[in-house]
Amino acid sequence: KKNATEHSIIHNGEDTMASPTTTFAPTATPAPSYGPTEAEDDDTFNVYTAITSLKWNDIWTVLLTSLVVAFCLLLFALSKMRKRSPFHLVYAPRYRWEREIQRKAARRGKTYEPLRRPKRTAAPWRWAWLALTISDAELLKHVGLEMYVMLRFIRMCLRISVFGTLVVLPVGASAYATADASGDTSDYSRVAWFRFTTANLEKHNTGRIWCAAGLMYVVTIQAVAVVALECFAFVELKQNFFTTPPEAADPVVAEQQMRSVMFERLPPELRTSERLREFWDTLLPGKVHSAVVCSDTTALAKLNRVRETVALKLERALLFRQRSGQEPLIRDDSCCGLPFPAPLARLRGCWCCSDDPDEDWEARRRSQGKSAIEYYQSRLAKLNAEFHVARSALVEATRRASANLPTSSSSVSEWTSVATGEAHAGTVFERLAKAFGVERPKAIVVGDRDSLSLESVASFAQQMLRAPGGQSEHCDCGFVTFADYTSAAMLRQMQLAPRPLSMECPHEGIPDAQNLIWANVPESLDASVARSNVASFLVYVLAFYWSLFISVCYVIASYKTLKRWGLVPRLGSLTTSQQTLLRYFFSVAPAALISAGLALLPILLMLMAEHYERMKLRSEIQLSVLQRNFFLQMINLWLTVVAGSVWDALKNIINKPTQLFRFLGKTLPTVSVYFVEIVVIKTFVSNFWEFSRVLPWLRLRAAKLAAGGALTARDLRDSVFLQPEMMYGSAYTAHLLVLIVLFLFAVIAPFAYPFCVAYFFVAYVVYAHNALHVYVPKYDQGGGLFFFPVVAYLLGALAATQLTLVGYLAVLQAWSAASFVLALPVLTYAFSRHVQVHYTPACEKAAAQLTLARDARYAAKPDD
Repeated sequence: KKNATEHSIIHNGEDTMASPTTTFAPTATPAPSYGPTEAEDDDTFNVYTAITSLKWNDIWTVLLTSLVVAFCLLLFALSKMRKRSPFHLVYAPRYRWEREIQRKAARRGKTYEPLRRPKRTAAPWRWAWLALTISDAELLKHVGLEMYVMLRFIRMCLRISVFGTLVVLPVGASAYATADASGDTSDYSRVAWFRFTTANLEKHNTGRIWCAAGLMYVVTIQAVAVVALECFAFVELKQNFFTTPPEAADPVVAEQQMRSVMFERLPPELRTSERLREFWDTLLPGKVHSAVVCSDTTALAKLNRVRETVALKLERALLFRQRSGQEPLIRDDSCCGLPFPAPLARLRGCWCCSDDPDEDWEARRRSQGKSAIEYYQSRLAKLNAEFHVARSALVEATRRASANLPTSSSSVSEWTSVATGEAHAGTVFERLAKAFGVERPKAIVVGDRDSLSLESVASFAQQMLRAPGGQSEHCDCGFVTFADYTSAAMLRQMQLAPRPLSMECPHEGIPDAQNLIWANVPESLDASVARSNVASFLVYVLAFYWSLFISVCYVIASYKTLKRWGLVPRLGSLTTSQQTLLRYFFSVAPAALISAGLALLPILLMLMAEHYERMKLRSEIQLSVLQRNFFLQMINLWLTVVAGSVWDALKNIINKPTQLFRFLGKTLPTVSVYFVEIVVIKTFVSNFWEFSRVLPWLRLRAAKLAAGGALTARDLRDSVFLQPEMMYGSAYTAHLLVLIVLFLFAVIAPFAYPFCVAYFFVAYVVYAHNALHVYVPKYDQGGGLFFFPVVAYLLGALAATQLTLVGYLAVLQAWSAASFVLALPVLTYAFSRHVQVHYTPACEKAAAQLTLARDARYAAKPDD
């Protein structure tokens, strides 16, 4: 009989798509490694660590290491929280923001009560207790619906994992452990883990095989029930969000945003504020409050950023002189009086650094050794003059361009008689159709052969691919505010024109001013879509060659490579303790490089979405980060771990498509320890790193150093790190990764449940704490943009684990049980379609009953 160890590594010849013994992947903590020896000379670290050799002892090693790191991060955070400046500026910046909201509400005749927090000298457990015991109503009031939805998602995952720990784990572990597999138990640590997995089952364990199939039904029913309840609750929250401004919002601003609509692809005839307002006033007489068409302020915004930077450096120089009594001088070879290389000094952001790449370096060179205050005063005066000239030129160019707008046969002036009933209804629709460009366009291909001219195709291609800053004077984006909420809600949900590539409202929901990236608003929607397609293609290419990135990390961090470069000594010249330390370093160095790359991914994806694709909404940027980062994380932790590379996986599936499920069933039990280690690291390293806020504290120290030990008024008002924003894309990806691990091993290795319980519990405490005290809500789109994609990923992971179990049952030739489980993916897909068809539209459109009732309530109280 095969023992658990032998059964976990299967070699069936024709049935094996890729041998698990050759499956390698990085681990974020040291795996068993014997290091370089004199005989092997240095080649040991040129290969991946075989994750199939990991065992129970490795989990405890990773857990101990992670706990030490977590303790250090926690001690750091608690020590800094007791100091006044870091507490208010790093660990509780929401306090200042809430006080400002309270003052604004008082000016509007409203009331807003800030959260009652423990004192900064209070015991640490009181902060965690507040995050755990605060009511849902209070939590929603203070953090907003966007953050509240994410916290509810973490709680939902926690309920799923607790249920599995209490129900699935006792039944599954006892059933697998008592299977009659026996044999060599010399490696007890490995057997001790795999005896509690499906790897311990054999063909004749019929009852236990059916137990695994039954447990999969239990897991599926509970997960589907929890998701259904969460979807129902989210519909109620979202419909209330459509008609009720957030508690922490400025009531006047929120009311205007709820009645506003953002339009894209405005026809040339409507690209002035006056014409746009007249157009909608013709359609909806007496319903239009105001209309604004955006201007291209790219150059002006760039000049203003430089001006703000120079003003900040001037304030820091003045504060430095005030606190130190020394006159700050312009020097390229020093920084704050200390010798410092000029290229590095420019990165520090203090008063003696370069403020922009367009600075007059000749004038700066002539100012060497002179007063930095006088230099920046003169430079600021020059920039102010340039800014006023540029603004006046922009106003004049806009006025001149408005006078030269093309006027079609359906000019706006001809529509004024429509509102008074002087024209026939048929004439109204004809004129509106012409205004929307329904007649055959001259610059856009519409499908008939006559319009397929070379000029039209070239013009359309130029429109689609024009570069940022190359827009015409007329931006095709505008905002209209209506006198009632019903008109705005109606237009946000309607098809505005009867053909594509015409006026539309592409951004669902209420346009939040803080959600908009105003520098990208003038950008053409067609150009943004074209660049988004290019960016998606680059992401797919990166995913396809992801294994090359891992190989490069291993080569760079290998002992042999570094020795060839002369960066490390030979082993013979080192003591035993030094060899042990070197062995440990090279066991974690490749994984550290890969982890650093994965940590930089969300930042790079966000920069690409904002500066290359030029997306206009912060929420859309975070959604693109979520989708692309999640895709690359799955490539790293799934295809690379299981198949070695994407190319190998595709080749094996094409050659033997019928063996896919069998391959999954054979491989996953052997890598379960590796995935549990990932969950442990995320629980005690990633979560506590999020809580410690080391990087914002370092930025605070650097800003104070640049000003002689204090912050300027401009620092306190405008510094980004003093108003931290929740990065939903990376946060959701981290939670989804653990949830997918939970589902993949729910039945295969049920001992993964307790580790996932620990993760979601710690994650909820950390993120609830930071939501209440740290993160400032820059926007609130109601959570719908993230909720349903995350639910789709959740149900996809559930279907994946069902198919994995089908594959393993096929390996055991338990065809009846495999057929029984095979119905679950179909049912899961049906439920996913049910959510997509019924719940998703209900969260994208405001209910007519609530919309009309809201307008009736405001009509009855016009002064409210």
